Amino acid sequence: MCGAGRRPARAGIVAPGQPPNRIRHFSGRFTPHSGVWWVKWVALGMGIATLVALARGARTLLVLVLALAGWVGVKIYQRYGAAARSQFDAWVARTNPGAAQMLQAWSASPAATGGFDGNAPSRPH
Repeated sequence: MCGAGRRPARAGIVAPGQPPNRIRHFSGRFTPHSGVWWVKWVALGMGIATLVALARGARTLLVLVLALAGWVGVKIYQRYGAAARSQFDAWVARTNPGAAQMLQAWSASPAATGGFDGNAPSRPH
């Protein structure tokens, strides 16, 4: 057994009479563990469990936000009723072009598009 009687020096602990090394003490707290092998696996398992818990919390938060949005929508509909919905639908129909209008705009003559025929060079030569 090589080094069976020696314990590795821990970060922040210095020999008597020597000034403490603050950088070594600070960095020793964030470096990987060099002790027994199973400590790393425990830390990995705890990290995975933490990520799963955060994901479950985010999912719960998303469900709550969507439920709140649905509840607000129901309350708005109850307060303003079908008249507001028909007014909104009329506004959407008035502002969004129909399929026929889009096809007409796409197949417009070059005169309607300012003379651009699509084959003109992008810069003068």
